[in-house]
Amino acid sequence: MGDVPKKRTVQDLRKRSLPAVRFEELVELASREDLNPHQVATQASVRGWRSRQVRAVRFLRILHRDYGLEALEAFVLETTMERAHTGDRDRACSGGKKRE
Repeated sequence: MGDVPKKRTVQDLRKRSLPAVRFEELVELASREDLNPHQVATQASVRGWRSRQVRAVRFLRILHRDYGLEALEAFVLETTMERAHTGDRDRACSGGKKRE
């Protein structure tokens, strides 16, 4: 009988996907139901995102797959509100793509 992989916790997935949640393009990628986590990461890489964001968007897609769109949207909203409250706009504006 095959081993069933353990499902990661919401907290673990949130922590691992934090570098991607700041970027609308990556959140949109993670929201796509027609792509699996590996395909989402590949798309991010092809679009020129840094490896940190590529890994993070994969975990963001896993969060969506395992816990639903509501969990993804709640995380994005919570993170956005938290950044607005703390005034952490520099990271959101610094970008995650490689320089051309």
